[in-house]
Amino acid sequence: MRSNKGSVSASPRRRRTRRQRPLRNRGPGSGQKLNLADPVPCDMPVDGAELANEIAKIKRQFVVLGEQEVDAIVLWVFFTHLIDVFEIAP
Repeated sequence: MRSNKGSVSASPRRRRTRRQRPLRNRGPGSGQKLNLADPVPCDMPVDGAELANEIAKIKRQFVVLGEQEVDAIVLWVFFTHLIDVFEIAP
């Protein structure tokens, strides 16, 4: 329904449905703080190209993407793990 001011509001039926929705069943630990251990650095040298290929392979198993999109995701993964090394970030 449109009001006189041009804003859009939900229909009365939709508003009623939102109020009547049951709360989602929350399992154990839901809404709790995660206690994650600090990662342990690898004690061997890591081949960056091999790691990038492995990340791309895993992404392709779960998501249908083109090569350029997979490359962008791999670069983003690297960037997020190396963010402290960069002085400027986009």
